[in-house]
Amino acid sequence: MLHSIQMWLVPDSLRKDRETFGRASRVVAFDLALCSFGPIFATIFWVLQAPLSSGIIDVAIAALLLNLVYLRMGGNLQVCGHVVTAVAWTTYTSLCCVNGGHHSAPEMWYVTVPVFAIALCGTRAGVLW
Repeated sequence: MLHSIQMWLVPDSLRKDRETFGRASRVVAFDLALCSFGPIFATIFWVLQAPLSSGIIDVAIAALLLNLVYLRMGGNLQVCGHVVTAVAWTTYTSLCCVNGGHHSAPEMWYVTVPVFAIALCGTRAGVLW
């Protein structure tokens, strides 16, 4: 089922060559993975009586869903990859600011940012991020 959703979300214009299709599939997969883990973390933060942190996660999920809509409508693949990376970085930064700064648990998630950028946008983007 996930494969069917992924195939539907990748527009025909991004199926012209294997590399572009692979990158588009990764953008969709990363986006869907983050969206599926989002409600889990939002619930955890809500149970821990941290509604602001839960709200940050909810905003990130909304941004990622909009990114999927933009991609499906034929949006720029490079922009979509950077949006996924930017949403991750912004979410991590916001959660760190709200939950203890440099000594907060979300700080260790920053290692995923260059990995996202390299996988979704290429090596140059990974170096920049």
